[in-house]
Amino acid sequence: MTESIVDLRAAGDVFSDVENGEAAFAPVAPLLTPGDIVLGNCEGVYSDRPAKSPTHKHFMGTGTVRAEPLKTAGFTVMTASNNHTLDGGYVGLDDTRATLKSLGIDTPGAGANLDEATRPYVTEHNGVRVAIVGFTTVFPKGYEARPNRPGLAPLRVTTSYLDPDENFWEPGIPPLITTAAVPEDLERCRRSIAAAREQADIVVVSMHWGYSHVLERLMDYEPRLARDAVDHGADVVLCTHHHALRPVEFYAGRPIFYGTGALVHHFQGPSVTPAMRANSMNRYGELSSMRPPAEEFELWPFAEEARRSMVVALSLRKGENPVAEVGFFPAQMLADASTTALEPGDPRASVIADYVQRMSAEQGFPAAFELTERDGWAYVRVTDPAAG
Repeated sequence: MTESIVDLRAAGDVFSDVENGEAAFAPVAPLLTPGDIVLGNCEGVYSDRPAKSPTHKHFMGTGTVRAEPLKTAGFTVMTASNNHTLDGGYVGLDDTRATLKSLGIDTPGAGANLDEATRPYVTEHNGVRVAIVGFTTVFPKGYEARPNRPGLAPLRVTTSYLDPDENFWEPGIPPLITTAAVPEDLERCRRSIAAAREQADIVVVSMHWGYSHVLERLMDYEPRLARDAVDHGADVVLCTHHHALRPVEFYAGRPIFYGTGALVHHFQGPSVTPAMRANSMNRYGELSSMRPPAEEFELWPFAEEARRSMVVALSLRKGENPVAEVGFFPAQMLADASTTALEPGDPRASVIADYVQRMSAEQGFPAAFELTERDGWAYVRVTDPAAG
């Protein structure tokens, strides 16, 4: 009897905001459309009547018509828990969710109240039930859902700045930074994962977190909370927000992708100011090894490394070892605001594979990477050395 397999394809942050959105997705769509489930993070608002939130930082929004390419690109579900979810206010959130729903795309991670925002999304393919849970740690205050108020699924994390030497007065030196999840949010996240576990054979947890301008160093809470999700029932953890790719590890045999980057993402209008563009580049140079780009991309004003992308490919099944295969397809953002899949032998695929492998090794994460070919495209198979 043939084993039932579900093909999950997962991208990182996605926000289509150009006149010809289908052209922007076309070069990378062959990596998405074969999936039974195609997951992305909806990094913005689709509304023709947004009411900007008073706490929004950089408004990320466009008209509803510009969401249509998401359907032709193949997306079936997009998490709506991120720092732009309520940029257009409650009406913008309603319009975004309704627009995506009309395109056949579900939106876990946000809702009309806290219960709906934290409710798992469950779908079934080939007799295998897959649940998806979405949470975020990074968002303007007020975006979080309440028991009787719309918003996103929050996993708030507090920050403490401590004297690194309790036995010595030395004012002004860099502090010891520690973080801790808000207990009620952590318990709610655990309950959401437990509910997903009861309803499905496979549980996928999507986390929108980290700091997008320090790409190669994980915040201390990221591995702690990702592993906590696995301890409480997650089979896969996929993380977004970082504007670039980040490490991969296996924990208790479950894959954790700490940063899947941005796939097709457009910055338009007043959101992109000269000051913002310069500040973004400077932050990369000062706080990490990221460097300003040799060629500026008008709609993606970030460093060279931020243009590297991936589409995660997971083969899911029932049983004690639910993730039968783990890998990703390298992809590359282009100056025309599109993103392309890469053919075998393309040196850009090697750069991406080596980049993720190096970061994973530097974090001490056990994972082996093999650049190969799948379905005519460059593909990186990721395996757990501990699995034998």
